[in-house]
Amino acid sequence: EVRSGNEIRSVIMHGDRFAKFPIGKIDGTYTWKVGAEVRAKRVESEIPLNPVTAGVYIATMMAQIDVLREAGHSYTEIVNESVIE
Repeated sequence: EVRSGNEIRSVIMHGDRFAKFPIGKIDGTYTWKVGAEVRAKRVESEIPLNPVTAGVYIATMMAQIDVLREAGHSYTEIVNESVIE
């Protein structure tokens, strides 16, 4: 999608439709409020961390970064696809 330009085209097309189909504000939704309550109650130091799972997660992210870089993607696109999303 990125290499073909389809991804950016879809973003531009959405911008053209924004007046007809606006993006709603999500911070007042039920799901958003529940998430905020859950995060407020948790104790970060008590969240279990499995080192194998963490290692596989990071290795997969790094592999995706390598693949995208070799395919000629810009670093901003790589960060967006591999780290942020």
